[in-house]
Amino acid sequence: MHKSNHDIEYDRLVPIIWHCIGIFIAAQSYIARNIASLMFFKTQKSNDFHNIEINEIKSILIVRMDGLGDLMLSIGFLSSLRKLFQDAKITLVVKKEFAMLIGNCNYIDNVIGFDTSCPRMLKPFVLPIRSMIFARKILAPLKFNLAINPRWDKDEYYASFISFFAETKWNLAYSEKVNNKKKYYNNGFDSFLTACIKNSAKIHEYEKNMNIVCFLGGNPIMDGAAFNFTLKDRMFADTILKAEEKGVKSMLIALAPGARHDRRRWPIDRYIKLGIWLCDSFNARLLVLGDKNEKWLGDAIVHSTKESTMDLIGQTTLSQACALLKQCNLFIGNDSGLLHLAASQDIPVIEISCHPINGNLLDRQSPARFGPWTSRKIILQPDVPKYPCVESCDAPNSHCIENVSIEDVQRAILSFLNKEHQLEYEN
Repeated sequence: MHKSNHDIEYDRLVPIIWHCIGIFIAAQSYIARNIASLMFFKTQKSNDFHNIEINEIKSILIVRMDGLGDLMLSIGFLSSLRKLFQDAKITLVVKKEFAMLIGNCNYIDNVIGFDTSCPRMLKPFVLPIRSMIFARKILAPLKFNLAINPRWDKDEYYASFISFFAETKWNLAYSEKVNNKKKYYNNGFDSFLTACIKNSAKIHEYEKNMNIVCFLGGNPIMDGAAFNFTLKDRMFADTILKAEEKGVKSMLIALAPGARHDRRRWPIDRYIKLGIWLCDSFNARLLVLGDKNEKWLGDAIVHSTKESTMDLIGQTTLSQACALLKQCNLFIGNDSGLLHLAASQDIPVIEISCHPINGNLLDRQSPARFGPWTSRKIILQPDVPKYPCVESCDAPNSHCIENVSIEDVQRAILSFLNKEHQLEYEN
């Protein structure tokens, strides 16, 4: 596929922009280190990470400033870390909007929310200062032994500033040099660390998290870990499902038609047609889940499937959604946090992805990097991207994902149902 003159000019300018960003971030890093030298009695670099003793670690700080999907992929990492540091107190810092959602995770002792809300253009100016104040005021008094920033990609929310100014004895993260974009966007961040991991392998994000556990000398849990819900959540789910059952036991299928970016949304008219087919062919009950801002998607599906659909978009907490998903026979959805939540409950999942099969494996939308971590999955991707996309879908709205047809999804559903029936027969 030939690139336009505009595309060629853009490719030429991008490295120049990256260099400018790199110079600016390097200056920020230099200023931060000098501020720290005035605050700290000793620098972090004086601590030899390779002499670390597991029993010395009494308090661990994990800074995870990512989206819900990345957070769900961290559950296995948190479980492995808890297994390695059984007596340590583990504190997790996440985006403020996820603090309540992740509170039920029994692998951690404390969750603290950090406010990342800020106009995009002001992030490089506001977040470094906010990170320093937050770390010195909230975290430094807790006297952590070890800080971990598990993010492999560029750190755009200054999580590295948080772990550095928390003044921990040891500070571990992936190197700024693991990919080209991070090398510029996080220029100088390696100087905040007592040790950095330099693995640039094209592997799944779950495996990248587990590399940290291996670096610390632990045994990673590679078969995943469930996100826990409470008895109260289970009772909530039982009440909802029993009320909608109407005395007839039928297949329960979860639909998650939303996504963080519009390009990752399979067209809603296809979800509607798929929902009608599921109800007519299998007498299925549909459970629609999502964020409160996606309410219109649930309304559209309910309008066409009527009493066969339970629309709970925006009406559940994360742990309540987890309890509901546990009782589903199948999950169908786009690349979203709910996809990973469903996978953590060991139910079959079908992901409808916007990323083309022949696309960049390291792309932020690639299922090879961010797909659900479970053996019970089918991932549907466009065979080829739609013009003008090349290695990834960069359109503002549904675009490449439209190359996944309703028939593709129907075949995947039938394949899963046949497999599940065969397993029941064998058991």
